[in-house]
Amino acid sequence: MNAAARVGGGDVVAGRGDRIRGGREREGGGTDRREAVGVFSALLQLFVRGQNLRMLERSSMPRRTALLGLCSALIGCPSPPSAIDASAMTHADAAAVSPDAAAHDGGVSTRTDVVSPDAAAHDGGVSTRTDADVVSPDATVATRVCAESYTVRTNAELEALAGCSVIEQGLDIRGEVTTLLPLASLTRVGGALEIRNLPSLESLRGLERLSAVGGHFELRQNDVLSSLQGLEGLSAVGGYFELRQNNALTSANGLAALRSVSGYFEIVLNPRLTTVAGMTALRSVGRLEITSNPMLPQCQATQLAAQVGVVCSCSGNLMSGPCS
Repeated sequence: MNAAARVGGGDVVAGRGDRIRGGREREGGGTDRREAVGVFSALLQLFVRGQNLRMLERSSMPRRTALLGLCSALIGCPSPPSAIDASAMTHADAAAVSPDAAAHDGGVSTRTDVVSPDAAAHDGGVSTRTDADVVSPDATVATRVCAESYTVRTNAELEALAGCSVIEQGLDIRGEVTTLLPLASLTRVGGALEIRNLPSLESLRGLERLSAVGGHFELRQNDVLSSLQGLEGLSAVGGYFELRQNNALTSANGLAALRSVSGYFEIVLNPRLTTVAGMTALRSVGRLEITSNPMLPQCQATQLAAQVGVVCSCSGNLMSGPCS
């Protein structure tokens, strides 16, 4: 009985020993895992904090977020500011934004085509959208596209277009407007641009970034406009271009970058215009008419026609005077 008990007890003791040995083996396995994690963490730390950090920063946003999250969980490394700087988000990053996301700037709702194609917004009656497809490669802020056609008669109405870099349709400015400075961001008008019948507009300052007009461009009947300074960036007009009845206009020198006018180019009835010699880049027009400018030397009109290779309808200009 006692022997049996002792044997049983030995079995019990032996069983207890097995459990002890098993625990030690499991403890050893845990140590191995901790060592493996330590080695992996050290390697990841070298990767993140070493020279390959530049590669991590150039990764797309989802990959960058995953790697930095793993690094932070394992070794507590900080996120490099440039790696998650929202201003550096690429077009590919923007495509990963949730389709239901909406953007709001100072209460003005805008839309990014890759985010919410159907979203519409209005700022003071001005329909706008933020279109990732028209962001320049080095830009950090999306282009603001004003998608409608606008007729503006007061400075307050023009202020509603402040920040528009593209007007997709037309812009007609007339009436009581005295300054074009709210258009300082404007680079392109997709349709017609008309600046006319403005008795108090003295300057075209505010249009310095305008490079192209897709439709016709009318600049006429502006009584105190003396210069075309402000149009130095304009290179192309897709329709006709009309400079007509600007009673104080003395020079066309602000059009030095203008290269082409697809329709006719008309310079007519500008009683104080003395020179068109500054349009040295102009190479292509549909038709050229320079008439009834009594202080403009006729020889400048014929020289401009020869420069663009067309026959000029040129009459009623000053028959004498300097040709340059």
